[in-house]
Amino acid sequence: MADRHISSLASRHPNLREALRQFAHWNLKLRTALVVPLLLQIMGTVALVGWLSFRSGERSVSNLAMRLHVEVAERTRERIRTYIEVPQLVNRVNVNAIKLGLLDFSQIGAAQNYFWQQVQTYPAIGYVGFANTDAQSLRVGWVNRLDVNEQPQVAEQLTPGGGNLEFYNLDTNGTRSARVRTVSNYDVRQRPFYQVGDVAKRPTWSEVYSNYSYPKLLQMNATSPYYDESGQFQGILTCQIGLNQIGEFLQTLRSLRSGQIYILERNGYLVASSMRDQPLIQSGRGSYVRLKASEERYDPLLRSSANFLLDRFQDLHHITEPLQINFEADGQSNFLYVSPFQDDYGLDWLIVIVVPKADFMAEIHTNTRNTALLCLAALILAMLSCWIFSRWITDPVLRVVHASEAMASGQLEQSIPPSRLIEVNSLANSFTWMSTALKRSFDELEERVEQRTAELNREKERSDMLLRNVLPATIVDRLTQEQDHDKDKYFAEYFEEATVLFADLVGFTPLAAQLEAIELVSLLDRIFSEFDHFTDEYGLEKIKTIGDAYMVASGIPAPNANRMEAIADMALAMQTYMQGLGAIHGHDLQVRIGINSGPAIAGVIGTKKFIYDIWGDAVNLASRLESHGIPGRIQVSQGVYNQLKVNYRLEKRGNIEVKGRGVTTTYWLLGKRDV
Repeated sequence: MADRHISSLASRHPNLREALRQFAHWNLKLRTALVVPLLLQIMGTVALVGWLSFRSGERSVSNLAMRLHVEVAERTRERIRTYIEVPQLVNRVNVNAIKLGLLDFSQIGAAQNYFWQQVQTYPAIGYVGFANTDAQSLRVGWVNRLDVNEQPQVAEQLTPGGGNLEFYNLDTNGTRSARVRTVSNYDVRQRPFYQVGDVAKRPTWSEVYSNYSYPKLLQMNATSPYYDESGQFQGILTCQIGLNQIGEFLQTLRSLRSGQIYILERNGYLVASSMRDQPLIQSGRGSYVRLKASEERYDPLLRSSANFLLDRFQDLHHITEPLQINFEADGQSNFLYVSPFQDDYGLDWLIVIVVPKADFMAEIHTNTRNTALLCLAALILAMLSCWIFSRWITDPVLRVVHASEAMASGQLEQSIPPSRLIEVNSLANSFTWMSTALKRSFDELEERVEQRTAELNREKERSDMLLRNVLPATIVDRLTQEQDHDKDKYFAEYFEEATVLFADLVGFTPLAAQLEAIELVSLLDRIFSEFDHFTDEYGLEKIKTIGDAYMVASGIPAPNANRMEAIADMALAMQTYMQGLGAIHGHDLQVRIGINSGPAIAGVIGTKKFIYDIWGDAVNLASRLESHGIPGRIQVSQGVYNQLKVNYRLEKRGNIEVKGRGVTTTYWLLGKRDV
């Protein structure tokens, strides 16, 4: 009869039945407790081994890439040094020739055969020549020596003070043939390769430039000024080198696969590249200009690596030693190696090698995939073994569990078969005592439990509702969980990034003297209610109001990736709302807003009249930005400006004196940029 009564009660009260069922299943299932820890250990061990293997492979790849890059850079460095040493060597030889009387600045035209023999001796140079202070000049050789169709030429201007520059083709013996062209009013003293020697007072290099005969060819001149025994400047000796031969060498490097190597000046202009048919100069409006490596027309890998260097170092002169860096471009990870190249004559270039990481990682990914498949097979085998073993242990226990579930539903008479597990037999004997005690107390407890539960639920709902209107939901949950454990305990959290907004109603104090108390409170409630609406709309956390001041934060108590944008949008919405409010009793209410971002501490302290508050230097600066602001405007700090400048319009206010901070750079937030 008691069984039928319990069963009847359970059928009339589904919640009670479910509570009894949950009581029977309160702890983990034995099978889960046996299998899961073992599987977790296996999975953890396999994952750790796989991760360590992958990381070891990555380190090996990084070291291999570094060695390869250093080797390629050194080969490039040696080849470039071989090219650029020859022009300076030729100039030194010619300086000695002047001292020995083999060359004479007063007899410019007599040096043709001497220079012809010299360009035959040094195939790395283009042309060689010299010029005196009377603008007389002579040069012999090629502009683009790699062009098999170009004939060697002699170019001379022998009229003192400047005149026509005459070009003559030379045959294989260096003998002149017909004149091929003339450049009128030529004054060699106005040429950059002449002026750079006069200014430097020592052997040096001209700037990289293009020749009007070969506008797509980059070249530069080694220039040496010459002074007589009395120290008087007599003229310059020059030797030209075409930079396309450096590009030809870079294109022979096959060890880079899909990577690239290029030479860069410190001002960002490209000198040579391993890509064939890569333009280094573009034409426009009748002239030719050099291209920077960051130009859109270049290969994406070259362009993105150059832009990365410019973004990271701001000024390429800051690169003073070889560096290997990993960077992302178009969703692809790349190795970037940059090494400075300098000589004793003022040359200052950067050798840049960029290689997609995928060129090295293909075999690592294959090994990782094979390891993952082996791990999966081992995991499946382990799961099967654990399942068989757990069944042998858990089946007798499950019979006891099913009996307890039946008792919970009102079926107290249960027969449990014998088991080889001693603990199961002991548990079966305990059921008899439990059923007797349950029948005696069930009727008595049912009514009191239901009544007390209803009262507690009502009180809990009221207290939760009150707390959630005062504090953030996460803080309410923590207070609810901790109040029975440690009533005197305070708690606070540190937030690495929090954005704080302070707003103050300007003109409210004089208006308060003219309004009745009820009108004043009604107006303040109207404004702050609209601000509360903005807080909910942008997902922010209202901290508090102090008189006619309003404080709101983002990034607390939960992180928010768009915290600064949300604060900025709310500030603009507050500004727009106050501008549309209009004059009240002859007073224009305006809002003055300050925004700052940075580390902060937030939490609840004390044991009575809880308030969720936020502290820190970022909060203090936000308050100062508001108080040092201008009515109707939004003042933000440097850090906020750096985050918002892409999508928002801001105006630099300049440096202001901020109490406790000194001189601080601030900005006005004007609005969002048009999409």
